[in-house]
Amino acid sequence: MSITIPGPYNYPIVPYHSGSASTTIIESDPIYVSDSGSLATLGSNTFTGTQTFTGNLVPTVSSSFSLGTVNNPWKEIYISSGSLSIQSDTPGNPDAVITNKLGNLEISVGGMQLLGNGSFRASTGSFSYISGSITQVGDHIQTGTKTISGSLRVSGSSVFDSDVNVQSGFYHKGHLQFNYGQFYSLETQSGSADTAYAMKYEVTDGTDGVSITNNASGLPTRITPANTGVYNIQFSNQLGNTDNSDITFDIWFRINEVNVPNSNTKFSLIKSLGSGLYAVAALNFLTQLNAGQYVEIMWSCAASTGQFEYLGTQSTPTRPATPSIILTVTQIA
Repeated sequence: MSITIPGPYNYPIVPYHSGSASTTIIESDPIYVSDSGSLATLGSNTFTGTQTFTGNLVPTVSSSFSLGTVNNPWKEIYISSGSLSIQSDTPGNPDAVITNKLGNLEISVGGMQLLGNGSFRASTGSFSYISGSITQVGDHIQTGTKTISGSLRVSGSSVFDSDVNVQSGFYHKGHLQFNYGQFYSLETQSGSADTAYAMKYEVTDGTDGVSITNNASGLPTRITPANTGVYNIQFSNQLGNTDNSDITFDIWFRINEVNVPNSNTKFSLIKSLGSGLYAVAALNFLTQLNAGQYVEIMWSCAASTGQFEYLGTQSTPTRPATPSIILTVTQIA
């Protein structure tokens, strides 16, 4: 059965049918509904074109409000301004759910708010927002892979129950971490009595973010980090004496040409009849360094016969060479 209304009209149109046959309204002009009226329908309505609402769309349902089905999923909700708000009708027992079987939920301006214990699920497609922010109150359970192309800022604490795989730099308080360097010298280093010298490291054995740079005399003495942080500087020296006499070494630290207070240590070699005597001087130094600052390890000896001695490979048994100085630098914060 068909009803033809020539239109236009300015009063409510309420089609109603209780039988099995369909009722069709055919009009040549738009149908207008007055401000004080309403349009009520029983059964399902199928919209083949675009529906524009200038007010609010308020579905009143007893259980759920569905946009599409599994076999005929909805494609998109687009909100150009304002907000999409979903609230349960039972305070204390919320069950509001947005289920997106296929397509995207896109909010360009405004916000999406889920109140209660409702959930948002996207079986296929993506969830994106163009502007604004997402505030998470409560727990967020991520079961799949989460890719973040920008920055992630966490104001509270984070707990990781499994491995953390960092593909790029890891920062602490804005400073790149895990910088290190290992260096050594294959030269015997000596000098005049009671004269200050900086230890030299002409061989690099592995480094990332820490380098040895030359001093004003062109000698490789400056331990230079590329990144600000707290560094642990450790060294060991092979002390030697070319004379059969008692000698004393002093070793201390200097930052940017300034001696570090309370950083000196004395080492002594006691004479041994008929042969040379060796000892090891080993220290570590913990210090805050800014990018571009440098540390030098200074030394002096009361006699010109004192030296840091390099020994080549040895036999019976076969032994590797003995560097005169071994230096390791590790960032700890």
